[in-house]
Amino acid sequence: MPDPKFGQTVLLLTQHSPHGAFALCLNRPTNQDVNKITTEMQLNTDLPFKMYWGGPLHPGSIWMIHTSEWECDHTLHVNGHWNITSHESMFHHLADGDAPKYFRLVYGFASWGAGQLEAEMRGSGRYLPGSSWLLLPDVSSEDIFEIPEPKLWSRATTMAASAAVDSWI
Repeated sequence: MPDPKFGQTVLLLTQHSPHGAFALCLNRPTNQDVNKITTEMQLNTDLPFKMYWGGPLHPGSIWMIHTSEWECDHTLHVNGHWNITSHESMFHHLADGDAPKYFRLVYGFASWGAGQLEAEMRGSGRYLPGSSWLLLPDVSSEDIFEIPEPKLWSRATTMAASAAVDSWI
């Protein structure tokens, strides 16, 4: 996608309905410090976790995308592989050593209004076909978290291409 905000990003679509869509970016590490947040919360602990850019909207919001075996207050179930949480209690759990097997902390998110994502994917209206998305349905936690983030984009495009070819055959 030529938009620099989304070029070579891997987004995990966590909600999609006739009213719109919501996603978190998985492969944009930042220099933001999670300990700045925990200090403001008066948690006296050093959390060694990276913060990621989750998308351009509401950069003050913090989200944890994580595997489905773990949850805390206000956890939203995405599917059998994924949950998302955005609540102060997630930091308390992390400080106590209670963490999901795989997770990422992101700030901000991406969202689309009703029909917008579908138009982008079709390349219709004001959206050019060259600025479309590659799709990979039903991604497992290992497909995301066991791949080093510099290689996540190329791995995701390879998996999407393979899935597209499989659907044509």
